[in-house]
Amino acid sequence: MLGLLFGSIAFALGAATGRRGLARGVTALLAVAAYLASTLSPLVHGLGALRQASPWYHTLGVDPLATGFAAGHLLVLVGMTAAVVGAGLVAFDRRDLATA
Repeated sequence: MLGLLFGSIAFALGAATGRRGLARGVTALLAVAAYLASTLSPLVHGLGALRQASPWYHTLGVDPLATGFAAGHLLVLVGMTAAVVGAGLVAFDRRDLATA
């Protein structure tokens, strides 16, 4: 689900801007920033709420190897992915490929 989420972010950015490099770069930056927010939030006092927004927390923060996947966390990832795919489809539909 994490891979699908970041792949859909890249799709949405590429559909909105038409620039493949920008979509790749921004998606990679978002993935690293979300990972850092998830892993550093227990160490930094003011970042507690930011951890809950990170897709890395919903993927790895609940220790799926030891406890199994939690349905609520998977639903959060599915919801994030569906929202980004929907935005990407709208951006792709509005794009005029003849002039790009």
